[in-house]
Amino acid sequence: MKPVLYVEDLPDDVLFMQHVWERAGIAHPLIDVSDGQQAIDYLDGNEQFKDRKKYPLPCLVLLDLKLPYVMGLDVLKWIREQSGNSRIVVLMT
Repeated sequence: MKPVLYVEDLPDDVLFMQHVWERAGIAHPLIDVSDGQQAIDYLDGNEQFKDRKKYPLPCLVLLDLKLPYVMGLDVLKWIREQSGNSRIVVLMT
């Protein structure tokens, strides 16, 4: 089952989302990264995210607007420019 990538820099929001995810019984794994550059690295399979068996492409990206290093709108622009990511659904928060 494909994961959902949650891009959020506030630890309290991440904990809240993890709690809600478990309580709702959502079967898709929730993977969180804390900034826009990590989101791009994950989606591009860079650095620690090279292993696609361990870090598969997500079916959904929950993307915060205000992020460190690379802002959410810039991450969205990058996603849309990549031909392999054109089918990924992105929700901005």
